[in-house]
Amino acid sequence: MSSADSSVLSASSMFARNIFQNVFKQEATDREVIWVMRASIVVVAAIACTIGILINSIYYLL
Repeated sequence: MSSADSSVLSASSMFARNIFQNVFKQEATDREVIWVMRASIVVVAAIACTIGILINSIYYLL
């Protein structure tokens, strides 16, 4: 579970810092970046859960 949590947090943090702050809104405050990170955690976790439920075997992900 720790690895899954770390993966979700890593993907969300990379999106918030590298894409949102550098591409969409360069003057974003830390508070805005944190809220974007929180929202992206929910989105990334939902996508991961959906993939986990729908895929029958890990070999289909290759």
